[in-house]
Amino acid sequence: MKKFGTFIFGALLGAATGGILALLFAPTSGQVMREKLQERYSSIRNEVNEAAAEKTRELREELAMMQKREVRTE
Repeated sequence: MKKFGTFIFGALLGAATGGILALLFAPTSGQVMREKLQERYSSIRNEVNEAAAEKTRELREELAMMQKREVRTE
């Protein structure tokens, strides 16, 4: 169990060090980076919303077809 704790500590320390170095050596300013991240987040959010809307439409059509079949067999 002690080895696992040491591993977790090392992983966290490495992640923190990597994050700090990435910020120090980033080729863009913080404002530009935030804008890029916000644009990327908006793009991904829009793609997810569109995919969810498409899947919802498909499932509703499928449900409607199943309900029609059910009405015919009764």
